[in-house]
Amino acid sequence: MPEKPGGTEITELAALKALAQPRRQQILQHLTLHGPATPAILARALGLNTGATSYHLRELARYGFVADTAPQEPGARRARWWRAVPGDPRFPPPSHRTPEMRLVMDELNRHAYAADLGPLV
Repeated sequence: MPEKPGGTEITELAALKALAQPRRQQILQHLTLHGPATPAILARALGLNTGATSYHLRELARYGFVADTAPQEPGARRARWWRAVPGDPRFPPPSHRTPEMRLVMDELNRHAYAADLGPLV
């Protein structure tokens, strides 16, 4: 991801797709708000299973959105802890987006709007 003033631009279609998955957005948001966690902690907090949570964490790590970190609890050597990577990711301007990128950006926007609205019950 190239560095831009004010943030890092996400230019890879695969990275955008990784970020567009709703569960990955939930995981990233939880790590950002609550700090490092294990897949088991995230699974309990988000109502997911640990296997799926681990998979999503590895996908987020592949594109630099999360990274492993040292254990947060004494004696917790076996559990793998993850943290959100600090930064200010930016999306490419519309004029630089491919048709595939536009589709992924539309999906990201749909999820963002739905999250903003929350449950309408």
